[in-house]
Amino acid sequence: MTSHSSSIPRAVDHPVVVTEILPRFRVAPGEQEIAILAGQMRSGELMVGSCLELFEEALKQALGRKHCAAVANGFAAIHLALEATGIRGRNVLLPAVSTCFAPLQAVAASGNRAIFADVDPSTAGLSVESCRESLRDEPAAIIVTPNHFGIASDVAGLAALGLPVIEDSAQSFLTNTLVPSTADLTVCSFYPSKWINAIDGGAVLTDHLPYDERIRDRRYYDHQTGDDGIRRYNYRLADIHAALGLFWVQRTRALIRRSEEISGRYREVVSEFEGVGILGGGRSDRAVYQKFVLRFPSGPRRDRFVDRMSRRGIPCGAELLGLTTPGVVSRRYPHAARLIETTASIPLYPALTDPEVERVGRELRAALEACLGGAERG
Repeated sequence: MTSHSSSIPRAVDHPVVVTEILPRFRVAPGEQEIAILAGQMRSGELMVGSCLELFEEALKQALGRKHCAAVANGFAAIHLALEATGIRGRNVLLPAVSTCFAPLQAVAASGNRAIFADVDPSTAGLSVESCRESLRDEPAAIIVTPNHFGIASDVAGLAALGLPVIEDSAQSFLTNTLVPSTADLTVCSFYPSKWINAIDGGAVLTDHLPYDERIRDRRYYDHQTGDDGIRRYNYRLADIHAALGLFWVQRTRALIRRSEEISGRYREVVSEFEGVGILGGGRSDRAVYQKFVLRFPSGPRRDRFVDRMSRRGIPCGAELLGLTTPGVVSRRYPHAARLIETTASIPLYPALTDPEVERVGRELRAALEACLGGAERG
């Protein structure tokens, strides 16, 4: 494997054509990333090669875990984490909202049933108190807690409920390098919209060797010699994906700095206004933002903000969706329902150039002035 420098190739060093409408997300590969992928193609190490083991070792070092099994994607990671516990035909506790249906579908694929709890309105993470109430009504065998937008879950509080915890760090890899996970299992995603981009990929990390052994046994079936009654899957990670993922894991610190630079600029603007908050803003010491999500006093004001920004070429939008039917969310999980209605994200990704960040900042200020109406400036 060719060694690379530890500096992140800033998007300003690799200019791309930018139209008047700023992309909601953009991947802007530099010469180093292109060279890595071309090298893998020339070597023939597309599926099987030397990078997978190096990637797994780098992930263990970055997140401070003893064992790591890289897999094809984030869904596969949650699915195999659940299967590793041996739980089947039981209830799995999830938040009533998330950013996609992968946790819900993984629970179904593992032969289990999802039940729900409300979220902390300041973080969108599972509320420990709501979990406690939910478990009084309906027992569960395990908790899956997504770290939405890079905001760390209260894993210690959830573990105190007496159940195993799977921490879904699909959006919080950078945060978890600073706030090591104490969950029984940690799962990751390396989709292009994540700050660690492996084209696609995932991983399951744990300190419990039997879990790791079960995951490795089930992620592929090339070692199987007969029908032993164990379900196995084509969930292995391609070596070419591992090579690109390794490149970005080696640049974790630079990515953290870049996220903090961009989010810091946005924070300065938001701090000028009352009536709007930042999701996770009260726990900034525990968040390296994957997404920068604003919380508005009402749904109409959020919608007005999104419309104004969109007309100015800055795409914004709702990130959270209900994992159960809308009527149930609004009736039983009020914090989740309100976050669905009142939150919106603004662009935050590593390929943003400094001029683009300044442009978003200017439009953010103008949109907040317009949509908050009578709200006082801070």
